Amino acid sequence: ISNEGSETISSVDLGVTVNNMQIQESYDNLSILPGGSELIDIDASVILERGANTVNLQILKVNGMDADENLCNNIQNIVLEGFTPADKKKILVEEGTGTWCQWCPRGDVFMNLLTERYPDHFVGVAVHNRDPMEVPAWDDGLTGWPGFTGFPSVVMNRESVMDPSAMEPAFVTRVQGSPIAYLTHGAEYDAFTRELIIDITTHFNYDLQGDELKLFVGLTEDNVTGTTSGYNQANAYAGGGSGVMGGYELLPTPVPASQMVYNHVGRYMFTPYAGMEGAYAGQEIKTGSSITHRFTYTIPDQFNHENMHIVSAFVTPPPGVVDNAQSTTIEEAVSEGLTSTIDVEIDNSIEVYPNPLTSVGHIEMDFEEPTDVRMEVTDLTGKRIASRNYGKVSGKQIFPFDGTRLESGIYFLKLFSGDRFTTKRIVIAH
Repeated sequence: ISNEGSETISSVDLGVTVNNMQIQESYDNLSILPGGSELIDIDASVILERGANTVNLQILKVNGMDADENLCNNIQNIVLEGFTPADKKKILVEEGTGTWCQWCPRGDVFMNLLTERYPDHFVGVAVHNRDPMEVPAWDDGLTGWPGFTGFPSVVMNRESVMDPSAMEPAFVTRVQGSPIAYLTHGAEYDAFTRELIIDITTHFNYDLQGDELKLFVGLTEDNVTGTTSGYNQANAYAGGGSGVMGGYELLPTPVPASQMVYNHVGRYMFTPYAGMEGAYAGQEIKTGSSITHRFTYTIPDQFNHENMHIVSAFVTPPPGVVDNAQSTTIEEAVSEGLTSTIDVEIDNSIEVYPNPLTSVGHIEMDFEEPTDVRMEVTDLTGKRIASRNYGKVSGKQIFPFDGTRLESGIYFLKLFSGDRFTTKRIVIAH
């Protein structure tokens, strides 16, 4: 608001009209001197229709008196674009970042901004590189994505690479597209053992063939802090010479670890980065049906489960674009409980030991009724390493598992029983 009069403006009444709805806002304790101006935030919340919306702003009163007779500069019209997100649609946004990266504060600012602006539709992950928060497999997957050239960059829905400052228009476009499926989370958490059991349920909106569909599941953490120098954040915006950047222009470089709080930090992947191979294989999926996968993880002591999110994504056939995503806090998932009772039976009927495995291990199965069982082993990239069909298994039986043929590392052993299955994470340590 600019003061073109001769008296100081101390209060203003402002009318906001959108789609025939008018809201009046009053602003006191102003001090706009003659010839001066002041930026005022309008706190009114309005509902926009899809498409172009004309917003009319009008100064109604100044210092308690009717506005001056020169109405032409008391009125301003602006056009805002309204959009409606598709039902249950969420967008996965993975940001490549690192505490060594002087421009990465920009990524932090825009990731936090879109999380705040679109909390029900934005699923953000900060994938750290070469710092104490790095998860190597997650970092390798992101930085190896076609088109990823530097930091900070974001990969949206495993489809497009862009600068964090360019996210919002791309996000708005994608969030309006109807999803093929949507995801829900359920969980149990044992605070004593710190064991987390989660169920990821995929709900299908269309008939599909599941062979090339994949599921990605991981964990993130907010409010992460550290005390070592590795948590100091390089900051090219220090001093303001590179412009305003969410307050980073007021901080030094590097920003001391004591002043840094990191959000959306990728902490753990239950599946390979590209998604679980064969997650829906061999299944003729019908509209309205659902499939549940179960995963377990013991949360390390240095992670705060109260600040953690379960993140999942439904991945379409190659090149592996994400159709839909989901993010819930562990607390929210626990409130839903474990959604799969079928997988409990399978999970409890199969055990792999020892784990970690140095040579030959054992797969123990115990089924009351004759049950068809087959196995697949994948590495962290989702590549199928081995498979075996055990045929019908009845009662308690133990089968050998030869780990000597595998290189040291993390693998996923997936055991199918008809249309049900469970996934076991195994570590090979020669």
